[in-house]
Amino acid sequence: MVPYMENPYSSPSQSPPLTKASELTPAIFQSLSATKPWVRLCSIIGFILSGLMILAAILVVISGGTMFATGAAGGSSPAFTGPMTIGMGIAYGVFAFFYLFPSLKLWKYGSHIKNFVDSQSINDLEAALDAQRSFWKFVGIMVLLVIAMYILLIVGVAFFAGFAAVNGTTP
Repeated sequence: MVPYMENPYSSPSQSPPLTKASELTPAIFQSLSATKPWVRLCSIIGFILSGLMILAAILVVISGGTMFATGAAGGSSPAFTGPMTIGMGIAYGVFAFFYLFPSLKLWKYGSHIKNFVDSQSINDLEAALDAQRSFWKFVGIMVLLVIAMYILLIVGVAFFAGFAAVNGTTP
């Protein structure tokens, strides 16, 4: 029997493309099965953190609105503290979204792993790998955004520190 080779000049260790799940090794199923509980754990922790951040956002917005309305800002100007606290609460809500979105992607990845292990279908394996790709794409974009925000923060601090030094004020 002649081994499968699409290119006669390719390395003899080249494996043929997979065409059905029966060609997958048991190690592939074992590896994905062992990955699923950790994916689910990270997803559930992300859901919990999102929920706590949403709760914190609501409480901060309510307390900021109360401070603003009553003027009880602990010695600070209520016109400054109330809106600032409300803004912080809104920021918490935005951050909660950034925890929720990757948690949903991880949950989908775990579901696709379960479907693949149960059905042993190449289509389910492709769906699991695509869900994993989607998660890492989101994480990569978020890392780039955080790096860009840090660069802007550093430039902004340097600008304002220079501006303060030129004008003779202390930051």
